Amino acid sequence: LDDGYYRPRTSPSHVGALTQSVIYDDRALRSEHPTHSIAAIGKEASYLVKGHTPLSQPVGIHNGFAKTAGLDGLIFFVGDTLKSNTPFHAYESLFLPQLADYNPSAAAAEFGGLKRLFAQRWVPSLHRDFYDEHKRRTRGIEAMRKSGLLIEGVVGRGAAFCFEAKAMAKYFAEKIFPGEPDILYCNKKEDC
Repeated sequence: LDDGYYRPRTSPSHVGALTQSVIYDDRALRSEHPTHSIAAIGKEASYLVKGHTPLSQPVGIHNGFAKTAGLDGLIFFVGDTLKSNTPFHAYESLFLPQLADYNPSAAAAEFGGLKRLFAQRWVPSLHRDFYDEHKRRTRGIEAMRKSGLLIEGVVGRGAAFCFEAKAMAKYFAEKIFPGEPDILYCNKKEDC
């Protein structure tokens, strides 16, 4: 049944076959957030999805990307550039809430037995410089490279990237944002 309403057990992933295979796994738990859901398997799966509902921020403290930092987890990208770096949005909402723009929007979900539209309190929108990483090197991702915390390689024929969530969040919070709070937004400082 695809009537446009998000359902954790049946709605497909929109970010690739790997995530879809996790969703299909009988052990997987999936968050109830309609635009930025996560699926998890393992001993911390319940914690990672708990509280991430249509009523919470898509990438705020209830999202698995933010929680992964507290668990000393790894973030692993396969087959893409780092332009789809949702942890950056978690950093924005955790460390730079005043810069995270408000974008009024809504998402359709079935939640608590009801089908309805849910207002989204803060969603990634407008331009973020790191979205252009597939075109040119961007300040935010260059900072990741310079940190020494980013591991780059290849899996099959696709690019692969890995970093420790807590170490990278700490690096941005302590070393990058104090001097360059606009780093995720503009490539050239004079444009900010």
